[in-house]
Amino acid sequence: MKRTATPLTEARLWATAETIKRELARGPYRSPVVSNSMAPVAREGDAFVVVPPGRRGPRFGDVVAVVAGSRAVVHRVVGKRAGLYITKGDASPRVDPPARRADVLGLVRAVEKSEGSFLPLDTARGRLAGAALAAVSALENTVNGVASPPPAFLRRFFYLALRLVWAAFYPSTLPRRS
Repeated sequence: MKRTATPLTEARLWATAETIKRELARGPYRSPVVSNSMAPVAREGDAFVVVPPGRRGPRFGDVVAVVAGSRAVVHRVVGKRAGLYITKGDASPRVDPPARRADVLGLVRAVEKSEGSFLPLDTARGRLAGAALAAVSALENTVNGVASPPPAFLRRFFYLALRLVWAAFYPSTLPRRS
């Protein structure tokens, strides 16, 4: 039987973070995707398979469950400064507040797609795709820092770049246009 997390709310953040930590102590944790911030990798209806972060901690390009400011998110590591992790949703225009190592709840090792396929992120191909997506996201954040808010054409450009990078590694996972 699959264990399913409930969506995190700000009011229940800390209790939920502790619950996630407790669940991860028992094994991998399956958490539903509740937004499209990680598209094209994961969309609403998919599920993340989260495992404890381990001793090494997250690397550039890893997808992590992390306490970010006043909420918990599952986003990609796009940088590290002064011992703090910088995370960002692949489809989000801005980075999250920096996170300490203690704020990392777990690492996402796979995405269960809504149509039933299983997409491992901890393979060589998955790690390379993650690093490429993180590089595009980090560049997007740098460019968006100059223009606030980012113009719509820049959002579309970077989203297209993310889709093209993802398609280079996992072409069959992108939805087909009719």
